[in-house]
Amino acid sequence: MYVEGEKIKYDYTVTDEIRQYILYEKGGTTTVTYNFINDELFINGNKVTFEKTITKYENNNFTTLSTKWIYMGEKKGSTKVATLSAGALAAALASIFGGPAGAFLSAASVIISSGAPTIYYTEKKWIRPAVSGAEIKGEIRYYKDSKRKKLITKNTYNTRIYD
Repeated sequence: MYVEGEKIKYDYTVTDEIRQYILYEKGGTTTVTYNFINDELFINGNKVTFEKTITKYENNNFTTLSTKWIYMGEKKGSTKVATLSAGALAAALASIFGGPAGAFLSAASVIISSGAPTIYYTEKKWIRPAVSGAEIKGEIRYYKDSKRKKLITKNTYNTRIYD
């Protein structure tokens, strides 16, 4: 894939504890590792300081197959982005939220071009039962300020979990 005319490539690894992206760009590599058990993000081995994540996901038990979306809750956090390339930020966001880094490139480019030294994010999730599993939809909003009033951009996604 290309960012600002330059070819970039990602290698992806996931285990029971981490999601890791290795980004190849500008003749070098950047390693982004997110430990989702400890809620820690590392870039090239250096721990990235970010706001303590607040998760309010509720445990919903489904007793009927309904087509209604059920609100699961939200996750909030922040991270410093001033020194990251769009490719590295996309890898960091994909590590935190899950999913392919390429899906976050557009948002990462907008965030970097906004000039915000720190971004604040809020992720909201909904779930509904589906045959052989569940569907999840979500929205991630990125802000310039900690009060989450100055919206930079947002991502939406849909995914499916199978039994």
